[in-house]
Amino acid sequence: MVFGITALLGTAEIFLYFQSGSGGLTPWDIRLRAIGLIDYLLIIVVAFRPAIARDLGIELTGIQVEAILVTGLLVIGVHMVFLPIIERPDAESA
Repeated sequence: MVFGITALLGTAEIFLYFQSGSGGLTPWDIRLRAIGLIDYLLIIVVAFRPAIARDLGIELTGIQVEAILVTGLLVIGVHMVFLPIIERPDAESA
């Protein structure tokens, strides 16, 4: 249940972020947030139907699938933090 609630909050955050019209969104920002949104939606599905993995023929428990999906979120988050740090091609060199 905690995974589902957290994923609902994450999904709401991404929707609000896109609706805010934040300027300066790069294609990578949009892609990472879209992948994060898909990941959150998968977490919601598994949280409310843990047996779905077995129904699909995947020999994992619901908590194992959730762990894999949360790890994906961590990877996405690291990339989202890293993007502003790296120099963008359109940035002026010092």
